[in-house]
Amino acid sequence: MLYKLSPAIDRLEPLRFIDFAQAEALEKDLENLIADHLLETLYERDPLLPFFQERSLQAEADIYALDRDGNLVVFELKRAGAGRGALEQLFRYVEIASTWDYLTLNRKFGEYSAKRRGEVVELREAHRQAFGLVDQIEEDVFNRRQRVCVVANSAEDNLIRAVSYWRDRGLDIDFLPYRLYEVAGDRYFEFFSKPFDPHLNPAFAKGVLFDTNASYDVSGKEPWVQRMITRKRVAAYFTET
Repeated sequence: MLYKLSPAIDRLEPLRFIDFAQAEALEKDLENLIADHLLETLYERDPLLPFFQERSLQAEADIYALDRDGNLVVFELKRAGAGRGALEQLFRYVEIASTWDYLTLNRKFGEYSAKRRGEVVELREAHRQAFGLVDQIEEDVFNRRQRVCVVANSAEDNLIRAVSYWRDRGLDIDFLPYRLYEVAGDRYFEFFSKPFDPHLNPAFAKGVLFDTNASYDVSGKEPWVQRMITRKRVAAYFTET
């Protein structure tokens, strides 16, 4: 949740969020947004390599991706108004995808990379490069396991309950919420990939903290900040007793 802070810093006002339908955007817009940022932005500690997306008028899930170990991750995205029935078709897609061998995965990745990136790269090598591996993983390692991710607006209570029901019964499925905010004419996209919010506030990520003890600096030869930096000192000064 995003909150507006009062000028006196004594009150929080939760900001209204919307979904892609209210933003007059298509589900395909959400699909492309997620697919284009799975590897480097949305999943900071557990990146994913997308290799295929839903085609028009085809019985397919929205996004298919691979994790570092070559396991299949299937995404179903809902712009708005998703209910329990949304999972039934998803399970059929996953069942079909679980039978894909490496040749099928590589063919789909070739079609995808040619369309999205204008180049054709062999999947094993693309996977090695994407995850910084020393060696390519073997063909028979790919798609040994499958997991499901349902992405929808965080207000989709019925869908959240349905996902929780199947997860409690052992299915490897997660609900990943998003929120879309409109603030002062700009739009902000909030996405909760797991683990949720693991990073520090970017505004403070590159700071350096040290104790200057400036009150005990009486030499006056050069600015105390400059002296501590050039001489690599931390908490260098003290009072004499």
